[in-house]
Amino acid sequence: MPWELTDGLFRGGTTGWKLGPAAADLAAEARARGLTVHMGRVNSLRRLRHAAAIGCHSADGTCLVYAPRHQLPRLLSWLDEVNQSGGTRPPAVRP
Repeated sequence: MPWELTDGLFRGGTTGWKLGPAAADLAAEARARGLTVHMGRVNSLRRLRHAAAIGCHSADGTCLVYAPRHQLPRLLSWLDEVNQSGGTRPPAVRP
């Protein structure tokens, strides 16, 4: 990985890759180098917990596009839970 040419790390790809140990190791290395780590396709509390547990700074997903009146309060409760745990709580279910 040409870290000197990298401004940040976007964790995307297949679910198996994104939630696997190699991607987590890349995220740890990026953070150790002071880079921002982002995870795409985060549409559940379980996945948000995983992103926080492996040190992602940010995440995105499309859950608000579908039934936003229902999803916004749900998303805000997920964020509260993850933020209260300090982002160190491991996923409730293994990815």
